[in-house]
Amino acid sequence: MAHSVSSCNAKFQSPIDIKTSDVVYDSSLENFNLEELEKTRDVDMVCVPTMDVLVIQVNLQGHDIKVTGGSLPGTYKVEQFHFHWGPNNNVGSEHTYDGKQVTAEVGSHNKNYEEITDKVKNVQKQEDILPLQSFKLSSLLPSSKCYYRYLGSMTTPPCAPVIWTMFKENIYLSENQLQEFRNLGNTDMDLIHNCRSPRPLDGRIVTSNCNNAS
Repeated sequence: MAHSVSSCNAKFQSPIDIKTSDVVYDSSLENFNLEELEKTRDVDMVCVPTMDVLVIQVNLQGHDIKVTGGSLPGTYKVEQFHFHWGPNNNVGSEHTYDGKQVTAEVGSHNKNYEEITDKVKNVQKQEDILPLQSFKLSSLLPSSKCYYRYLGSMTTPPCAPVIWTMFKENIYLSENQLQEFRNLGNTDMDLIHNCRSPRPLDGRIVTSNCNNAS
């Protein structure tokens, strides 16, 4: 099914503001099987345009990384992941929680993100390819497997319908690590604040697999 840019004006768009007091516990939501994410792989990180913004993306195509569970039908392949950030600690995330954005939250130095933040400083132009060696995707995930679930859309054109799953636990980066991303705003690419603002909930319900998620 084809989706045009006009799909971005449809109902049930993403991101949204998650009001944690309104989150509904759903006991039928299962945990994910993330065993494939434990394997180490040599992958590429690249700066790519996504219609109207630039993102730093890690490409995983061809690695046959499969994820099952989470009360989703069938088997899913992980093809890529990308980062959103803002110019300071008050903005950066696309989804908001009780009206507040997060930045990935400043904390202690995160060794799991060390190779990524060390390579980000070498991005000079679009399509720059930076190798990540012996990369383990599971090292970037939180220890808690509690997550939020709702029906929404991609946040960039074509804004196709998707099922959103967001882990509740924050991931902590140091101020210096976050600054490596923000420094890209000083390049000719002006690669900063690459996030879409929250859209109306339109009657949707956000659920969680943990009864303490709110």
